[in-house]
Amino acid sequence: MSRLLGALVYNWPLKVMALALAFLLYAGLVVSQNAQSRPVSVQIQGLNQPAGTILIGTLPEVSEVRYFVTDQSNVTISSANFSAHVDLAQVQPGPQSQSVRVAVESADPRIQVLSATPAFVTVRLEKVEPKDVPVVIVPGPLPDGLDIKPPQQSIRTATVRGAESDIARVTQVRAIVPVDTSGIDIDRDFPLSPVDELGEPVRGVDVEPSTVRVTMVVFKDRTTATVPIVPAIVGNLGEGFEVARVSLSVPVVSLEGDAADLADITTANTVAISIEGRTTDLDTTVSFDLPQGVTAIAPPQVRVHVFVRAVTATRTFNAGIVISGRRADRTYGLSLDQALLTIGGSPADLDRLSGATLVVSAEVADLDIGSHQVTLTISVQAGLSVISISPPVVTVTVGAPPGPTPSGAAGG
Repeated sequence: MSRLLGALVYNWPLKVMALALAFLLYAGLVVSQNAQSRPVSVQIQGLNQPAGTILIGTLPEVSEVRYFVTDQSNVTISSANFSAHVDLAQVQPGPQSQSVRVAVESADPRIQVLSATPAFVTVRLEKVEPKDVPVVIVPGPLPDGLDIKPPQQSIRTATVRGAESDIARVTQVRAIVPVDTSGIDIDRDFPLSPVDELGEPVRGVDVEPSTVRVTMVVFKDRTTATVPIVPAIVGNLGEGFEVARVSLSVPVVSLEGDAADLADITTANTVAISIEGRTTDLDTTVSFDLPQGVTAIAPPQVRVHVFVRAVTATRTFNAGIVISGRRADRTYGLSLDQALLTIGGSPADLDRLSGATLVVSAEVADLDIGSHQVTLTISVQAGLSVISISPPVVTVTVGAPPGPTPSGAAGG
């Protein structure tokens, strides 16, 4: 008995491994005998793509799947049973393609995928690079009898983004602007396309912004005209101020356009110049407000200076004359007791004055006995000024007061 037991346990690890291998071989034989292949069409998806990279080209489809079904009851096999993907996490961005394994799975646990065709695919990842490039406007062919002015564009540069190798080829982005035979002026958005140094399109590149606004004057019968400039002043100055005058850097401007468009233009208005609430001068450079199809060529802009001043008026009042600096031991006489006083200032300040409260002074503090010509003066509040006093001088007679009458002078 012990001999039999010893024989059984002798070298038991090898015997266990042999049994396991035999089982696996048998299972593999069973699976291989029951494995099936089926043509499918399953798009391969890229997973775990590193940030800031772009996949060059497109991934292919899985065309065939080899599988084993553990329970074949009520199982329908089609492309919808499978999904396929490649893991891009370990793919290094660069110019070289790299081979990665294709993983095919089934959402149905009874379907075990054994292999797929293709088992590997080549992929290429590149870094996404931005670059600023010039925006170029290219007018289309001109119909007979038409002419154009150089186009005006809303932006001068744009940003292109894409694979590093593609971005390196882009030298500019272009907008092609066709000219219609009707001769209608152009003012709209056009798409931008990236091109290389030979003008060939570069595909797979995004442009930001994707469009550019283009304005372009189209002439049927180009001519010019010179007209006076009219500054368009709008708004109200601060209270108590007015526009004294307006000066222009040039008095006239040369306009260009079709003869029909220029026929009725006699002046060129500037764009609106606001003076709302101002109390000081305004100096600005502005363009012109012209009809569609008409442009200013000499000069394209004009400098405008608006001179602002306080509003002033004058009023004349009858003012009493008073003696200032009177001495107690003197007597004083005036040749006049009133003068005409003219005061200038803002109308609001002048409205608050009254002749009954206005007096002019004759200063007599330093005068000796006798007759003297004294200049009349008056002080007024800030913001007002004395324009004139009429007459400007007055005669002041200075005398000694009469003494007491002698006692012996009565009835002698």
